[in-house]
Amino acid sequence: MALFLPATNDIPLLFQSTEPLVITRRSRSKRLQSFIHYEHSSHPRRFIILFFTIIFVSLAIGWLIAGLVRLRQTATYLESCADQKVQCATGTSLVCSLSSSICLCPEQNYWDTKTQMCLGVRSINMTCSINEQCDTSKGLICQTIGLCQCPQNTYYTSSGCITYLLWGAACVGSGAAPCNPQFDLTCDNVTQTCLCPSSTYWSYAGCESLSTYAGYCDKNKSCNTQIGLFCRLPDSNTPCDCPLQSKFYTCDCQQGQTWITATSSSGTSTCMNQGTYYSNCTNDSQCPQAVNLVCIGGICNCNLPLWYWSPTSSKCLPCESQGHILIQYSSQWVCTRLISSSLITYTASKVACTGVGWSLISPIFASDISAIAQIYPTYRLWIDMETSLGSSNYTNNIFPNNQSNWNNYISRSLAAVYSTYTYALQIVPSYDKAMVFEGNTNLDVGQALCAFY
Repeated sequence: MALFLPATNDIPLLFQSTEPLVITRRSRSKRLQSFIHYEHSSHPRRFIILFFTIIFVSLAIGWLIAGLVRLRQTATYLESCADQKVQCATGTSLVCSLSSSICLCPEQNYWDTKTQMCLGVRSINMTCSINEQCDTSKGLICQTIGLCQCPQNTYYTSSGCITYLLWGAACVGSGAAPCNPQFDLTCDNVTQTCLCPSSTYWSYAGCESLSTYAGYCDKNKSCNTQIGLFCRLPDSNTPCDCPLQSKFYTCDCQQGQTWITATSSSGTSTCMNQGTYYSNCTNDSQCPQAVNLVCIGGICNCNLPLWYWSPTSSKCLPCESQGHILIQYSSQWVCTRLISSSLITYTASKVACTGVGWSLISPIFASDISAIAQIYPTYRLWIDMETSLGSSNYTNNIFPNNQSNWNNYISRSLAAVYSTYTYALQIVPSYDKAMVFEGNTNLDVGQALCAFY
């Protein structure tokens, strides 16, 4: 259809500007039609691009799934390889164990977690950080010092770690292992067994030092029995308290013995039998307390004068237990007894006393005689003095009621002699005034006053 347009001159001024507008509209219409045509024409292209994109993504996903499936078919250390499609990871030296169907390292190899590979095991004294790095087939372990070594109580040989012999095991013969040096055991040539050294004992944890006197113990073999010690337990033997007071769970000597400490003359401390009456000693524990002996002046003796030695009882008895009398004079106590004497002489008195193990009583001062006279008030006192020539000299006889006569006599004429010479003091149980003692001593029979002090 033709479009009629009027001439320009015929067009009013108002419409003269419409031609460019019409042209512009046409141009826009053409562009719009061209765009619409383009849109409809590019749709197949976009579809093709989308189609190929979908195919590519699908292939990628398939490849990823296939890769994952392929990865799952490779097993690492300790993973199952029972499925025939599953293989142990290559490049790791892993092998599928026929017995357990898991991936393991070959013999003489271990799995290294850092390198994710099987590496060869290490031999004796090589560095390590875990036990698996050491040759466990030979018993090696990784010790705390960071070296592959044998466990405690074993030693290394070419065939592996071998256990040492323990206490009491036979140690002589071909192929016998050595005694355990870690326990200080040695092979005894006599018994041919592994034993502890001297002065030690086996405690199932090693050789331990023997306890000495008063040391701790829990059984007899804890003490040095070679020197007589035993372990005093609640149900054990009676202790000796020698010299220390005995206590439970300590090493002690047997009753009747004493502990002797080593000296320059005696180089070994040991338990020894206690002494007897009048034997040498250095302390009370060396004298048998069972018979009441104590060490006095280096001699085992009774605690005189309170106690005296009884030959018939073979022990120390209290002075007054047998009817003897304690007398105190010159600031000392004296145990006294009367013993029959054949004659009123010094010699006879001495024999009477020493014959039973006693001594002559020896008062020093006149006041001592007075004290003695008061103890024996119904007796008559007689003194015999041994002169420098060794003979007896009858010096005086007195009565208890005439003490002043004795005192005057001593102070007047016998003070020097009295303190210089030895003498005997006798007590006469009866007295006949018609008798002259000094004239005929054979008729005079008295009792010697003997003493322990």
